[in-house]
Amino acid sequence: MSRWTIWSKMSTIVVLVALLFSATLLLRPSQTPSASSNARNEANVWLTSADLQKHLAKQDSVHFATGSGSGIIKITVDENKLYQQIDGFGASLTDGSAWLIANKMSKEQRNVLMQNLFDPTSGIGLNFLRQPMGASDLTTPASGEYSYDDVPKGQTDPTLTHFSIAHDKAYIIPLLKQALQINPALKIMATPWSPPGWMKSTDSMEGGTLNLSAYGVYANYFVKFIQAYQAQGIPIYAVTAQNEPLYQPVGYPGMSMPADQEANFIKNYLAPAFASAHITTKILGYDHNWDQPAYPTTLLSDASTNAVLAGTAWHCYAGATEVQTQIHNAYPNKDTYETECAGGQWETNNGLPGTTNLLISATRNWSKSIVRWGLALDANGEPNLGTGAACSQCRGIVTIDQSNGKVTYNGDYYGLGQASKFLTPGASRIDSSSGSNGVTDVAFKNQDGSKVLVVYNAAANNQRFDVQWGGQWFSYTLPGGAVATFKWNGDQTAGGGSNSIALDRNGWIASASATDTYGDVPANALDGNVTTHWGSGQGQTPGLWFQVNMLRPRSFNSISLDAGTSSGDYPRAYLVFVSLDGANWGQSIASGDQVSSAYVSSGQVVNISFPTQLARYIRIVDIGSAGNWWSLYEMNVYATPGTNPSPLDRSGWTALASVSNTGEPASNTLDGTFGTRWSSGQPQSVGMSFQVDMGKVQSFSSIALDCGASGGDYPRGYQVFVSNDGSTWGTSVATGQGNSGYSVIKFTNKQMARYVKVVLTASSGSWWSMDEFYAFP
Repeated sequence: MSRWTIWSKMSTIVVLVALLFSATLLLRPSQTPSASSNARNEANVWLTSADLQKHLAKQDSVHFATGSGSGIIKITVDENKLYQQIDGFGASLTDGSAWLIANKMSKEQRNVLMQNLFDPTSGIGLNFLRQPMGASDLTTPASGEYSYDDVPKGQTDPTLTHFSIAHDKAYIIPLLKQALQINPALKIMATPWSPPGWMKSTDSMEGGTLNLSAYGVYANYFVKFIQAYQAQGIPIYAVTAQNEPLYQPVGYPGMSMPADQEANFIKNYLAPAFASAHITTKILGYDHNWDQPAYPTTLLSDASTNAVLAGTAWHCYAGATEVQTQIHNAYPNKDTYETECAGGQWETNNGLPGTTNLLISATRNWSKSIVRWGLALDANGEPNLGTGAACSQCRGIVTIDQSNGKVTYNGDYYGLGQASKFLTPGASRIDSSSGSNGVTDVAFKNQDGSKVLVVYNAAANNQRFDVQWGGQWFSYTLPGGAVATFKWNGDQTAGGGSNSIALDRNGWIASASATDTYGDVPANALDGNVTTHWGSGQGQTPGLWFQVNMLRPRSFNSISLDAGTSSGDYPRAYLVFVSLDGANWGQSIASGDQVSSAYVSSGQVVNISFPTQLARYIRIVDIGSAGNWWSLYEMNVYATPGTNPSPLDRSGWTALASVSNTGEPASNTLDGTFGTRWSSGQPQSVGMSFQVDMGKVQSFSSIALDCGASGGDYPRGYQVFVSNDGSTWGTSVATGQGNSGYSVIKFTNKQMARYVKVVLTASSGSWWSMDEFYAFP
């Protein structure tokens, strides 16, 4: 659904136009958040109030205390659980926005504005811009519906002889250069609202579809654009094929591009053109609303399109942000970007609530970017193309008075700044439980180790909440409608003062012997959402079990079972089993009952400790009886720091074997799917080999061979060789015999190599099989 559809529906109600508060940025360099300036036991605080009278205002620091708080609203931050890396926050320097900044402000006013927008020290450090490739609805009437290769109606230019970015050189490119000079970390993506009209079925920038005969030339149009901008010193980080491909506006450029057409264009024309021109710009798919997940699913389910797409771009005008997680879970190796979400007169506020809600919800659903729409507009939503379909009701990040160049910094500006000012390049989202009663949050970790927590109170009244960070906590009262940012340093300690850390549960698989019929599935116990849970759907009886597959063997020494708000739904007595293959469980490693010290508080949380285990599967078996169901809101697994190094990233790796069973190729060992495997298809024999090309020379100290469910198909004897060229192997760097299920091969000295080869030195009647291959730093 388009913005115009939303606005037309709203024409039947009274729209309350909020007063735009005129405010100048009061930050000074001395107020810039610094990781080194924070004491370990305190968090610095910056706040923007609902009425913007306080904006990014430094507040008194809060101090951590040891232990746990007792507040009704609790936010738990776990820096050891990492999610996506953040690319940036920003908007679009459209033709209209650039014209306004360049032509309606003095040089001094313009420089102050650009510093406030892009400088991370004196301003809010915006570092992501989505640039229209040609005209959009936020284009000046004087520019009109322009592209980079306009010819008279009825003519064509298949060789792109007339291609030129001269229009952008007047004021768009100079401002982009200035922004890059102020903030070199700035990423710029580009999106066309329409190809040149002569490439389309309508011979117009409005409506229609891309002529099949123009697919190749349109791909070259992208190449020329990227090369022309690069020649101006402006690298293009990413592109999408079409803005809002399911909407054909009237009165400004647009084009219909159904999913099958976009897939065809990207995989058969755009990606090959980039490859031929040695262009590494990312290609993102879709670039439209959350309510149509079938579109990106069509793109990503096509193997050829999937192979060249970096991820999916989303708009906010229909649907819900949770769809981003739905697509991420289906395609976890693809990135997520929120790329357009306008604020405007349809909001009965100053833009702070909409921006803050977007920032929190989109990043909690895997988005690497938060992008509003026009960077700068006047109080009437201009410049725009002046038609009813254009964004005449839009509000910029800032509002500029055309008569005197005066700037009003809107709630959108301060909402973005509550995150953008405090995150540095390479920051990642970390785990945080969302609050309740209208208190929401999102947490991040910078590469220097500093933590950043953004909390928004959507309620009208002041609300107190506790922030739990490992074994420390603080309490804060946030005014109604306000947003606060907390930043602190230090190392997280486990609750109760132990030195255990929670393992990253990303991708883990949960199952149970019984589940209710209300949608309370086992996966809910691993989703990080304390409002969802698994429910047994029946009273507790001996033999009821809950199980977790951690995808690969891990070292761990404790688990916690949280029954949340389902009072009494804790296991009355239990046994804990572990397994490497999901079939052989052995003796229980721990047991307990409702009177044991493992139960804390009212028994809703069960903490279970045991000697360090190495296993892939954990199963908790209920051996007690109760009329209550067994409910599990969150299950966490803990380990001593350093016992579970992450394996090297296997992107681009390839594998081959001397022999393979039909349909079970060596590549299955690198696909991250534990229902697939490589197998030899014949008994093990001396000289049989398996080899991995890691794509480049890498440093590693061990490898792991995971036989998965084929536990008996481990190598009976092996030698390991390494090579930089795949031809010269030298002497073996390790010898030995594998273990049933999972074999870890550690090297005496850390290896620097590109290729790894495992060669059998013994025979067996069993095949040689492998679900997954890993290398560890």
